[in-house]
Amino acid sequence: MSRNEYLTTGEVARMMGTTKNTLFHYDQLGIFSPEARGDNDYRYYTVRQMDVLDAIITLRELGMPLPEIKEYMEHRSPENYATLLTKENAVIEQQIRALKEKQKWIQRQQKRIKTSLTINPDIIEEVSLPGFYIAAHPISSSDDKTISVKVSELLNSYYESKETTGFTVLYIQMERDLARGAHNLYHEVCLAMQTPPKKMPYRILPASKCLAAYHLGDWDDISLAYDRLRSYMKQHQIASSDGRFYEEELINATMTDKRSEYLTRIIVRI
Repeated sequence: MSRNEYLTTGEVARMMGTTKNTLFHYDQLGIFSPEARGDNDYRYYTVRQMDVLDAIITLRELGMPLPEIKEYMEHRSPENYATLLTKENAVIEQQIRALKEKQKWIQRQQKRIKTSLTINPDIIEEVSLPGFYIAAHPISSSDDKTISVKVSELLNSYYESKETTGFTVLYIQMERDLARGAHNLYHEVCLAMQTPPKKMPYRILPASKCLAAYHLGDWDDISLAYDRLRSYMKQHQIASSDGRFYEEELINATMTDKRSEYLTRIIVRI
């Protein structure tokens, strides 16, 4: 064997921007093996093999699993390569759609936080809300642990379903419970989404006009905000259209370690 005709593992790794360990791994899996071996069991590659290695590296950068790459390398043809690229293009398009949805969610969160920082928590105001797609879990509890478990179950369902739309968590209390003085008996926890989830059951919450009240501080005394809102509605003879009060955390522990800075919005559709 003429040494001038071959490349060592180190030379190939440097030339192709990979590592010797990666080349050893590809050899062990039977994906890409050296053209020859020396008496000392050193691996030697030819320059012509670099096109094959370049294709393998490209497919790995596209996120293709090694078993699929091995299957393709064993059945290479122009037709199979075209099919392979079509499949990978579809995967990339799906990833782009998912990233765009995440970007929209980030932008909505940025806008919401910016608005939240300018809110006067003492006001009661009329707001217009867009329609939402609601995925909900029943609670019927005032116990913090039970509520937390239900929220976790709902979020796990969302992530397991690989949904790409963003969401806002809403806690629902019923007007009938508030009327008898139960200010923390939650009826449902919901994920409110602006596009329909693909794998989760949901109901549609149409766009509507709402009244909104705000509570600044810990949730222990949030009943004060409910009382203010219900008193305002009684004074102005405004009725709830669905008997539900929707509670939304605008600023919470994700954004501050001071409970005195928590900001909650209570919405009632009218």
